[in-house]
Amino acid sequence: MIEVSNKRMSRHFTVVVRREFPMSVEKIFSAWTNPEIRRSVLAHGRYKNGVKEVDVSEGGKERYEDRWKNRLYGTTTRRYILLRPARMIVAHSETSVEGDMFDQHFVRQELLLFKPKGEICEIVASTQCVSIEPTFVHAAEDSLKLVFDIFADKL
Repeated sequence: MIEVSNKRMSRHFTVVVRREFPMSVEKIFSAWTNPEIRRSVLAHGRYKNGVKEVDVSEGGKERYEDRWKNRLYGTTTRRYILLRPARMIVAHSETSVEGDMFDQHFVRQELLLFKPKGEICEIVASTQCVSIEPTFVHAAEDSLKLVFDIFADKL
């Protein structure tokens, strides 16, 4: 006899994205943690009017809403656990998305390493995610790449 469980299984994955910037590690770290630049990066596309809070400090948090046609269907809260100037940022991020068929809840541990490579800075972003519902690794990777693209435009 085979027993079938109706319990939902969580999904776990890790995404790593690297990007080089033609500035020193100190300048890139300073720009990344600048609240005005950070708010501008977060306010792209559908989050344009949804950024509610930006406090890039150890113990601080970011909070933004995802809306479609003025309907709130998702929220993200990122809590900054550890900031080591010009070296690393560790954050814990939670996203809840309401859906017609089912709701999704994502929990991510985010690590940003700022590495000197001569006169340039390489940021290595690593995200570990756990989701109750299926999710796509490519979407997480594309999201990190988009954040880097927007950040590069703000420098």
